[in-house]
Amino acid sequence: MPKRSKERKRAWAVITAKGNNLHNTKVKEKGVGILIPKYRQSKEQDRKKYLSCEFCRMLFVLTDLYKHHVSVSLKK
Repeated sequence: MPKRSKERKRAWAVITAKGNNLHNTKVKEKGVGILIPKYRQSKEQDRKKYLSCEFCRMLFVLTDLYKHHVSVSLKK
């Protein structure tokens, strides 16, 4: 893919999301490690407050997930 193209950026985002999702599932299973959310909060959040998006599999805080669902569902 050509450098700085939309397709390349989109493909990179998909690869990053898959890797983060694999890491986050391992952390949740073991109960040890650092979660990688899409956006970091200014305050440390409890692990139970993070949920993954059903479309892109990125982690979001429960209060921000509904905002993300609106934008993602419109794109799909």
